[in-house]
Amino acid sequence: MNMPKISVIVPCHNAASTIRACVQSILASSYPDFECIVVDDASLDGSVESLKGLNCRLIRLPANAGPGASRNAGAREARGEILAFTDADCRVPPQWLSRIREALDDSTGAVSAGYNQPLNREPLALFQFYDTLFRQRNTPELIETCISANLGLTKKVFEEVGGFLPQYYGEDTSLGLAISRKYTIKWDRNNGVAHYFNAGLRKFFIKHLRWTMGLVPIACANRNMPSKKTTWSFPEIARNLIFLAGFYISVLLFCFLPFGGMAALLLLAAYILNNSVFFYFVARRENYKTALKLLLFMPVRDSAWLCGLSLGTLKIIFRRSTS
Repeated sequence: MNMPKISVIVPCHNAASTIRACVQSILASSYPDFECIVVDDASLDGSVESLKGLNCRLIRLPANAGPGASRNAGAREARGEILAFTDADCRVPPQWLSRIREALDDSTGAVSAGYNQPLNREPLALFQFYDTLFRQRNTPELIETCISANLGLTKKVFEEVGGFLPQYYGEDTSLGLAISRKYTIKWDRNNGVAHYFNAGLRKFFIKHLRWTMGLVPIACANRNMPSKKTTWSFPEIARNLIFLAGFYISVLLFCFLPFGGMAALLLLAAYILNNSVFFYFVARRENYKTALKLLLFMPVRDSAWLCGLSLGTLKIIFRRSTS
């Protein structure tokens, strides 16, 4: 089999605690011909210093530009025919690049996968891992979006679709939609990477809020996005958000209407029932106590999504009204 050179690109912003282990895992790859490019996105925490002694190319951006712009900067300097992307808080298995190479052919534009294990086990970190694993449990073999933390594609295809959007959130969804208009994207569930999940509740909320805000303009530009084959289930998520939004509205109505309290209780029960599948999904892999503890983070995530969708929609409306 032809073994073209692969350029592994890792965006890095204030990741001093994880970037060295990430690069070491890449350098331990079993693939015979590759390079590792770290794009430092104006880090202030010693990320660059932590890479001393490692065989990787370093690109330093003068100002914080975001992960999409960082990946594009790395791709421009890449010498490989194939580009592989992962994140500074991930660790890749030795066969990761070989599996990416095997999956790519003339009709396959890209290959993507998710996470196979968490690198930390705080309750919020575990929730993020199982939440991701749960939403990806029914991912088909061929998809129409991708995950930038675990992605491989030819440099030719990357340049053809214009690379990542230079924004902070949703850039991988946009890239996947662009690729899928002309090529196939494979989902390789057996080529996951390990991931370190931030255990701070505030950062968790802001991350999901910004992610959904970033998805709103992408969804407006791709009206058929709910029908796309993605790594999450739109009906499952929509039910959750509708039940939770209804609960919040009913609580507000309770101040004025007597039936608001009963409606709130019914909607809360429906929300809990809708998440019972997730509860048993976690319980089978951990235990019932852990599953119950992790379930408490679900309304935090969904509240962030509701806020992000609302703010993103209002932003679109405001722009259109002033243009």
